[in-house]
This record gives sequence, C-alpha cells and structure tokens, in this order.
Amino acid sequence: MTEGVLHNLLEGLLLSGVGMVIVFAVLALLTGIIAAVRRLDGRWQERERDAEAGALQRDAGIDSITLILIAAAAATVIGGRHHVRRIRRVRAVHDGGSWSEQGRIVLQGSHAIARRPARPERARGRWFGGRRGERR
Repeated sequence: MTEGVLHNLLEGLLLSGVGMVIVFAVLALLTGIIAAVRRLDGRWQERERDAEAGALQRDAGIDSITLILIAAAAATVIGGRHHVRRIRRVRAVHDGGSWSEQGRIVLQGSHAIARRPARPERARGRWFGGRRGERR
C-alpha cells in the first residue's frame, strides 16, 4: 500500500513539475513577443517622427488642382461668385488628447442643421368620426 501511495505521489509531483515548466515556457514566450513588438513600435514611431519633421521642412505650396478644388468648394458653400484671397494651412496639434477631440466633435456637431423627420398626416378628428368638433 505504501508503494502505491509513493508511486501516486511521485506521479503527481512529476505532473505538477511538467505543468509548471509548460506555464513558465509560455510566459517566457509571451514576454519575448511583447518585447519584440515594443522594439518594432519604437522603430515605427521614430520613422513617423522623422517623416513629420521632413514634411514640416518641405515647401507648403498649393498646386493648381488643389486651389481649383478649394475654390469650387467655396463656391458651392457660398452659392455664388467669390474671390479667394488667401489660403493658409492650419497645422494640427495633438497635445490635448481625447478630451479636446470630443469637445471639437460636440462643438462641430452643434452647428449641424438637423432635418425634421416627415410628420405623418394628422388625423383630424378621426376619433370622433369626422372633422374636429363635429359630432355624429
């Protein structure tokens, strides 16, 4: 009997040891994957910063096709003749985070013209069998 108990105890310890080795191996693998992704993300962010710095140093001129499209959009909005005097680029600053974005969305959404849904025909006095105020 003691031999069977000892055998079961050793088998249980072996199974526990193998399970712990598998768990720690998977954790080490996940740690390696996370570290690799972090390094790649750092490289991508560095490339984006370099590209943004290069874009800011380039000439901010507007080509003729873009100018024509802006003038056409202005004519559509204004609804008549106009003269474009100046076009300037507004650079986006992303230092406010999601709070400022949400504020801009709310502000710009408040300027939208809401369309009223189509109202169904009013049933004038149908509850009383005819026109309003008329009795049967």
